Amino acid sequence: MIKAKALISIFVVFTVIPGHSQIKLLNNNPEFRQALDKVMADYCNQFRNLKGEPIVDNPESSEFTSTVILPGSEECTIIQMRNTKHETRAFQALMLSTDSYEAAEKKYKQLYAQLHNASIRLNNGGTHYIVTGEMDKPTEDKGIFSTLFNITPNNNFSKNVHIELSMSYEMLEWKIRIAVYDKVDDEEVRPSAN
Repeated sequence: MIKAKALISIFVVFTVIPGHSQIKLLNNNPEFRQALDKVMADYCNQFRNLKGEPIVDNPESSEFTSTVILPGSEECTIIQMRNTKHETRAFQALMLSTDSYEAAEKKYKQLYAQLHNASIRLNNGGTHYIVTGEMDKPTEDKGIFSTLFNITPNNNFSKNVHIELSMSYEMLEWKIRIAVYDKVDDEEVRPSAN
């Protein structure tokens, strides 16, 4: 009886513990972090260095391929938005399109784990920034979820930049996106008629 308990304990140690290590490694994917560092480093340039081939050009916005691809993404784009006061750009990565809520929820939580408490290092002097955010927990009866991450320390670089993880139900598919963009006040985007 004691030998059987010892064998079960050894089995649990060798099967469960490595499983937890693999989850940790997945959450700390170095290629994902390196790509995110490149995206964040070019944020100050409004992603000009990441702008690839044109995809769509409209009077209000243009879309380009991104020269930096987040590992695991289906596509990465740079979106250039025009309005009366500002021309802003955003990086957007479509991480998953699926008709399965369960698969989307799993990917959303996995990406949250990769982003939450991530350390970002910029090329301009090597300042470290920490990404934190409280997860907007998905439920199948809601059609859109969005986790907005804070970046610390709060300085001229980080005060307006946002990293957002979203999951939305669009045209019979769940879509998960990561976006990096500059938050502009609504009044600056759509000035009131005074």
